[in-house]
Amino acid sequence: MKIKVTRSFIDRANNMVTRKPGEIYEAPDERGNFLLQLGLAEKMEEPEPEPEPETEPVAEPVKSDAVEAPEKAPEAADGEISEPAQKAAKKVKKTAK
Repeated sequence: MKIKVTRSFIDRANNMVTRKPGEIYEAPDERGNFLLQLGLAEKMEEPEPEPEPETEPVAEPVKSDAVEAPEKAPEAADGEISEPAQKAAKKVKKTAK
């Protein structure tokens, strides 16, 4: 049991050690209770450990060795391909060679 000394005393159970107010030390339960009854010490409350928050495991992204096919250029409403789409299509053709 952890106790905090409130009044100075000579600890006869521990080789006549002088205990001073504010000193905190670990004492056997029987000795600690005796000192509490005499009013020489007060019990120190030990904080309970907080439980760790449970988290869901994060799934790793699936890696694939397959090469993705280039996207087709979007067509305009009248069937023609827009100019930026034509440039993008040319770049894809060059990189594919």
